[in-house]
Amino acid sequence: MKFFLENENGRTPIEDLSFAQSKQAVAIMDAVARLIPQEGVDYDVNITFKGEYNPSVSMKIEAHTDKGEFWKQYVAQMISKYPPRVDYAGETLPENPVPPEEGETTETKEDPDEEIMS
Repeated sequence: MKFFLENENGRTPIEDLSFAQSKQAVAIMDAVARLIPQEGVDYDVNITFKGEYNPSVSMKIEAHTDKGEFWKQYVAQMISKYPPRVDYAGETLPENPVPPEEGETTETKEDPDEEIMS
């Protein structure tokens, strides 16, 4: 969110808002936030797999409100323009990991200050 002040000198960005400006900004953003559709309230996405090992899949958006109907139309246009792809380029765990050979070690030196998450 960006704030600007427009006066005889033109439009300039501002960071410090007055109390009244803050209240106006909050009211505007509240109205904008209400326009964002919420899954489960305004719409549901139904994904249907065409078989356990079949790569075919379909998606249907079920609209519950007028916002959901508008969202459904928007998503249909964007999905046709930018179709989903199943290509993950990140690291993956191997299907059959190879155990280390005898004598090889997989241990690393531990940092005593390192926090361990559990």
